Amino acid sequence: MGSLLSIDVDQLQQESDRWKKKLELLLLENAVLKNRLAEVVNASHATVPFLETAEEYQNRFMQKDDIINLMRQDITEFDKLLAQSLHHNKDMMRAIVQRQRRLRKELSLLESTFKNLKGQFNQLL
Repeated sequence: MGSLLSIDVDQLQQESDRWKKKLELLLLENAVLKNRLAEVVNASHATVPFLETAEEYQNRFMQKDDIINLMRQDITEFDKLLAQSLHHNKDMMRAIVQRQRRLRKELSLLESTFKNLKGQFNQLL
């Protein structure tokens, strides 16, 4: 049973690494969107309503950065739990699996809301 748990820990670590890569890509994509927004605002003689909408999108992009950074912190904590799990404590493994499920759900929600935000922003332009 010990080897099964170590395999599970390895798989969990691989999943954690994939999450970190996804978050890094979301941060980069968010930066691209913020730059596009800045270009549009600076290049045009925008109306007040457009500037208000642009400010709303800027705030939403900044909120996504905050959420991504919070998720990165959560994943760092998850990695620490994985490192501690080498003792194969059943309660520890249960906590790890629960956190894994929560992180999966949160990342899925983040990806979905980010995709919607990106689509709405692209329609604006």
